[in-house]
Amino acid sequence: MKRSLIVVAAVVVFVVAARLLSQGGEPAHRVVTLDQGWTAPQAQAFHYMTQGTRAMPAAWLRALRLPNGTPIMSPSNLQRLGFQDVHARPASNNPYGWPIGIAVDTVGGVQVAGFTCAACHTGQFTYKGTTMRIEGGSTNADINAFTTQLRDAIVAIKNNGKVRGRFDKDAIAYGYPKARLQHDFDREAANPDLWLMYTAGIGGTSVIGGPGRVDALTGIANRLFAYDLHDPNNAIRGTAPTSFPPLWDIWHFDWVQYNGAVRVPMARNVGESLGVGVVTHVVDDSGQLNREPLRWQSSLRVHSLYWMEEQLSHLKPPVWPASVMGRVDPAQAARGRVLFTQYCMKCHGIAKIAGTNEWAVHVVRYTKIGTDPEEVLMFAGSRFDASKLGLSKSLPGALGIAKFVGATLAEAYNRAGITTPAKVAQYNGWGRTGVNTAPCGYKARPLIGIWATPPFLHNGSVPSIYDMLSQTRPAHPILGNSEYDPVKLGTVQQSTPETMTLDTTTLGNSNAGHWFTSDTSRPGRIGPALTDAQKYDIIAYLKVATYADYPTKTVKEGYPLPCDKNFDWANGKVTDLHINAK
Repeated sequence: MKRSLIVVAAVVVFVVAARLLSQGGEPAHRVVTLDQGWTAPQAQAFHYMTQGTRAMPAAWLRALRLPNGTPIMSPSNLQRLGFQDVHARPASNNPYGWPIGIAVDTVGGVQVAGFTCAACHTGQFTYKGTTMRIEGGSTNADINAFTTQLRDAIVAIKNNGKVRGRFDKDAIAYGYPKARLQHDFDREAANPDLWLMYTAGIGGTSVIGGPGRVDALTGIANRLFAYDLHDPNNAIRGTAPTSFPPLWDIWHFDWVQYNGAVRVPMARNVGESLGVGVVTHVVDDSGQLNREPLRWQSSLRVHSLYWMEEQLSHLKPPVWPASVMGRVDPAQAARGRVLFTQYCMKCHGIAKIAGTNEWAVHVVRYTKIGTDPEEVLMFAGSRFDASKLGLSKSLPGALGIAKFVGATLAEAYNRAGITTPAKVAQYNGWGRTGVNTAPCGYKARPLIGIWATPPFLHNGSVPSIYDMLSQTRPAHPILGNSEYDPVKLGTVQQSTPETMTLDTTTLGNSNAGHWFTSDTSRPGRIGPALTDAQKYDIIAYLKVATYADYPTKTVKEGYPLPCDKNFDWANGKVTDLHINAK
């Protein structure tokens, strides 16, 4: 982290005079970190603290190459994929100077690399030569492409003797024990199908995620039921990529995940960690079920996950950087607040639950909001063979994930000495009890700081707030351009080598729903068509909205979840969703 701080209008500015942001001699940018309540050490720790994920030994990752011979971890490749801080200086918790979100752990004297939360939940935009860091924001990184590169490199090493020779030489030079390399690599790469399962739902999707999106829920299910159970037949193709949600205020929400499926913050975090590479011992190398308690032991770091969750209670929404992107007219913002209160507060207002620190979030039925239903349908409708665990041969994925996460977390708590009810409640998050469900809708969150999180809708199919408020939207929006558009509150719609064009006619990518339109028969209509002046008034308010002026009320309890009562956990049936089970 850079340490010289110059505070200007609530903006902490780091001026990087000599360091280039990319290879090839591009001009250095001014890097701006917005004031969000975190100190530089807090942010650095969040960027690189391990959560127990172990993708592969760090020496292997350093040695993996693209087909053209370029190291996968080279700054040029990582920048092309949208990772942040690709020229980071080595530090005690980032020994190789890797980009934000790639953590290093030490296991049996060997350093091991894996994803951590910040890989997906740190945002970055540029505007006229200034780069803005958004802590807890939405990454533009193409995680799909990165994990696919890892898989393809592993397969190439396995199948090509010349490539294998170069890999062995490099991995040993980078510190991997020579005596262990052949055995360890052959063991990990023995079944290419299992490596495919490792990235299925991320790299192995039928609806490509691209920059800033992954099919996270399918990826978690595939990791657990295909990779961890050694059963490639359990893998399903991801069809519901979603953008990465911002993390500020999320600790208040009484339901988490886009579809409001999880109540306990730690359960969400454990599911995410399992999905991106926490090592489990459910089965042995031959695929046979291990005995308990070994079966549910894992590399999960619950103390780290608890620390990260605690930091979120200190994370503030980013303040509009007026010194970079222009001052907001107070009168225009005031008009926008009136319109926002009129049309948006019902779902997006803050609803404080009396006597708690929780906010009740609306989970709006997908048929009412009219947005792409694929994530809801996939989560509630997917089925997996869990007979190895003594469960159903056609277990609903939602129920299977809940059982897998619950057993893994219970064992992790036991091994970490977190055994009293009070301590468990503390680590679970704000004393909440473990509830999981499969609602048929999407969560509507408060929108303070939402300007810093394009693209919009749960699947990232709408490039700007202006488009969200309009009767028509771009049919082929561009994902991955990090240049910010402060007029429309979105990203510049211009193709670059790093971008991807989205086809919104594909199920999973639909940009429909949440309409402001004069057509009262259109599914997902929220309100009447807005004039351009009204749209820009709302945009002005969303730039500067704060807790002090945001529409807020107090409620006695949370809102009911749509279709919650219609999901039969015991039999895996959903009685009022149109679902095609796997």
